[in-house]
Amino acid sequence: MQSKNIFLYLFTVIISYLFFTHTDATYTLAISNSLNIGHVADFYDYNAKQIGFASYLPTIYALMASWNEPLVWFGLIDPLKIQAWAIDYPKVKMSFYEYFIFVGWYKLLLIIFAIGTANYIKKISNHFSPKTGNESYIFFITSPFTLFSILIFSGYDIFAVFFSTAGFYYYLRKDLLKFSLLFSIAITCKFFPLVIFFPLLLLSEKKIFPLIKYSAISVFTSLFLILIYTKNVTLLSSIFHVANDKLISGKLSYLKLAALIGYLLLCLRCYVSEKHNSQSHIKKSISAAYAGYCLLFFAIKWHPQWILILMPFTVLSWHFIKNKKLIFFVEGLGFLSFILLTTNIWKDNVDQKMITQGPISKILPDVQVQIAEFLDVSHFKTIVIVIFYIYLLHPLWAPKMNLFNKVTASHILKLRFIFLYFFIIPAFLCVLNSTLIPFTPKPLANKQVYEKSIKCIYNQCESNE
Repeated sequence: MQSKNIFLYLFTVIISYLFFTHTDATYTLAISNSLNIGHVADFYDYNAKQIGFASYLPTIYALMASWNEPLVWFGLIDPLKIQAWAIDYPKVKMSFYEYFIFVGWYKLLLIIFAIGTANYIKKISNHFSPKTGNESYIFFITSPFTLFSILIFSGYDIFAVFFSTAGFYYYLRKDLLKFSLLFSIAITCKFFPLVIFFPLLLLSEKKIFPLIKYSAISVFTSLFLILIYTKNVTLLSSIFHVANDKLISGKLSYLKLAALIGYLLLCLRCYVSEKHNSQSHIKKSISAAYAGYCLLFFAIKWHPQWILILMPFTVLSWHFIKNKKLIFFVEGLGFLSFILLTTNIWKDNVDQKMITQGPISKILPDVQVQIAEFLDVSHFKTIVIVIFYIYLLHPLWAPKMNLFNKVTASHILKLRFIFLYFFIIPAFLCVLNSTLIPFTPKPLANKQVYEKSIKCIYNQCESNE
């Protein structure tokens, strides 16, 4: 990128880092803090009584707690005060300094994992297309979806993305043992990697015994962790809450049924697919992984931060799309539709509300105006949804299209981060409006805020518009 573009990119990263965080992140940080104060064996039961359900296997919480340990050692944060703050905010408040360190330090962890993921994407690209790794690295870290998920939402999905991307690298190197082991860790962070593990395994392995062996390895770590915490009576109800709500409960819609059938057909196709040369296998592997995740987005009520799981395979699929200019315009429309849907469906949740949880939020006014008031899509919501799903499917249809003259203008894709301002500018307009019109909301206990966040993330928060 040119120096002026690098400056604009760094400015965008800093703005996103300082001003935004979702309540789900601070909730999960507060939950993980229980490990720092010694509640290891009774982790799930303790949190269920004090703050709320710990909805994941211990990996995510252990990563966060371990990352916070240096802050505890040097006295930069007090885990007991954080615990008290999480339980009863009106009575126990964190200073600007304490909160900035607590949330800002966490976001550095996300950045490190993002850089690690980008490095594996670089390795994968160089593996099948030498000297293209640097471009793939930049394509990932400049994606508006990557920046939104990691720096705006501040979601920890990057942990699972990192381990699954590393696993995919070893998969392409035909090391199925390391592939299975890394996916085994990824699955303990989020269950999503399971969706692409089986199609990938079936594409490379045809014999029954190895299929059983590698499948067992992929779920071993999760089963082991569940076994360790079986004495916590809230364990299973906590960690399977999301899966039950998204995949099992509710009506079996035609779309969900079609996605399930599509997934089974994908697995079957991968299994019967003959082994070809290396380049053909790599292309099939990237397409199979991307298609598996796409079917997931069609099958469930997805949440905005989950878009990150697609990004490594989106970037890798671009190797097979010559028309980079087409990609630029498609992603611009895709991200705009994504923001319109997000801010209209998750009102006062995944919108300007994230400014009230950012690292420097304590020196900012409370925001009373919604982004949806600036970007109301209630009258053409269906069109916006269609545009977003056209974007989601673009790696599967773009190679067959020729809407523009074919070019290899990779430089234009490095500017995609500017699309992030589709969100940042409306969010700051909400802050400006709240500054001009002073507003003092009634204080809410942090636990109430967390409960609302968890309800929104896992259940029925969506607007009925």
